[in-house]
Amino acid sequence: MNKEGTGKKKQIIDAAQKMFFEKGFDGVTIRAVQREVGCEVGLFYYYFKSKDEIFEVMFDRFEEGWEKSFEKAVENTEIETFDAAKKLFEAIKAAQNKLEKESRGVMHWSVKMALQGRIARAAEPYFEKIIETIKDFGGVRTEISVKELSRLVALGIGGLLLDGDRISSGDAVNLFESILSTPGSVGLKARVSSFARKEISVELL
Repeated sequence: MNKEGTGKKKQIIDAAQKMFFEKGFDGVTIRAVQREVGCEVGLFYYYFKSKDEIFEVMFDRFEEGWEKSFEKAVENTEIETFDAAKKLFEAIKAAQNKLEKESRGVMHWSVKMALQGRIARAAEPYFEKIIETIKDFGGVRTEISVKELSRLVALGIGGLLLDGDRISSGDAVNLFESILSTPGSVGLKARVSSFARKEISVELL
């Protein structure tokens, strides 16, 4: 169900999104959005409390699509743990690419940075699911909580992945393994893969 409807509320969001993409958050005023839509300022405030709220609503439009792709990436976490991580990194990058395509190359740097942060934060619970699975196999850092590790991976490695072409999804997985590994441990990826295969074999007996 589309909570935006098809009337003035949707027109206001459409206009604000276009203007935010072109001019950034600071370059857009409520008055400018109101003039673009051809409505009274009071109608804007009927639907939205502030410019900050409509900026967040704009992001909400995209997040449902991200969550579906993130869920698909981690659906086989127990069997293909690090492969799931790679798929999740690829889904993060695909989310950004889709937004840039939809913006037709017109996206203010401030909006791009805000979107990158929103995409990375949206991925946190999915990294948490992967890290919880890896933790069950041992070898994961214990001085940092799973939630903190998930945030570090999502914002740190995810941020690098979203920042141009600085790293590939393969590089991201290698960084992911190094961040999770207990100091001095060797081959966390191979060990997890080995344990996962053993668990599957046991279940099949």
